[in-house]
Amino acid sequence: MDYLTFLAAPFLASLILTGIHAYLGVHVVERGVIFVDLSLAQIAALGASVAILYGADPHASTAYWVSLGLPLAQVSLSYGVDDLHGTILEEKIFHMAGATTPQQQSVAALEHAIREAGREPVQRDSHYRHISPRQPTKTRARSAPAELACA
Repeated sequence: MDYLTFLAAPFLASLILTGIHAYLGVHVVERGVIFVDLSLAQIAALGASVAILYGADPHASTAYWVSLGLPLAQVSLSYGVDDLHGTILEEKIFHMAGATTPQQQSVAALEHAIREAGREPVQRDSHYRHISPRQPTKTRARSAPAELACA
């Protein structure tokens, strides 16, 4: 019996269970119950499950500089992190919760921080494929920004 067939039913059950917990967790959050961290963890588990189904690498290590701040995210590059989730146009969720980190960083600032950490910045698309190096801003067409990762 191959592993996929053997694990299909438990995987489906875990997705259903995660979905139920996420749904109920939303109602817990709406009511302002004290155990909000549990319900948020359930919603995060659902998001992680769906991301893995869509092909995200579960072993990829990312530092979200908006939540950590750029200096701490830069240090994390020396401890196994390989992605800074960089080019965010405007971040609101962390700041609505009281974050004091900057809401945006320029690509140049992120590239500088990555190089200072001894890594080489690489832009990627949302499917984690590396894209060609940036062209100068004057000749570059305006499009949705790519994420900044490290090689």
